[in-house]
Amino acid sequence: MTETREHYLTGVHYSAIDLKRDLAAALIANSGLEQHRRYIGMSGIGRCPRLLYRQYLDGRGDLTDQHHWNCWLGYLFEGGVVALLDGIFGIERRPLEIMAPFDPRFVGHIDYQTPAGDLIEIKSTSWRGFKSVIAHGGKRAHRAQVQMYLRHGGFERGLLVYVARDVPWDEWNGLPMWVVEERPDDRWADSLDRKAQMILGHVDQGDGPPACTCGRCEK
Repeated sequence: MTETREHYLTGVHYSAIDLKRDLAAALIANSGLEQHRRYIGMSGIGRCPRLLYRQYLDGRGDLTDQHHWNCWLGYLFEGGVVALLDGIFGIERRPLEIMAPFDPRFVGHIDYQTPAGDLIEIKSTSWRGFKSVIAHGGKRAHRAQVQMYLRHGGFERGLLVYVARDVPWDEWNGLPMWVVEERPDDRWADSLDRKAQMILGHVDQGDGPPACTCGRCEK
């Protein structure tokens, strides 16, 4: 990308094909998608324990353009909603990282905290997912994430803000945004903490992956 930038700065005109190529490369480089993280994210604790174990040890595997695009879109919508929240509350969001007291390798990153101390988690979703949220409430995996933030961040209430990415306007009146409230559930949070401890225990003991619960990664 350095050579590309120097080329642009010389004033040489680029073709449409070259610009498309460089935009794609820039998006992949700046999508925010990490191939390998040396911790278990609270954002994924609702997923299969075997998958989380494998990602901790080996990373996410082959990352496609779609993976980068979805991650980039997620951060794009998150940044937009954060800017709206800053205007509502008259503050500027500060990043907040939290760790479980039982293991610093179980980590969460908070999207937003209001002046009153409420947690806000922002999710962009497909139109199909958005309709499901309206009909059935927040996605269970997202709610599990918020449960961990409530517990380990010391919050008493969480608000899940959903924004639809693709909107068939003939089906929807108004702006496609929805908010779901989440309160602490101690029993559920206990089970999620035990799940994280179990996965990290398998990592430390070197006794192989935990059992698959999703039915897609048993082999």
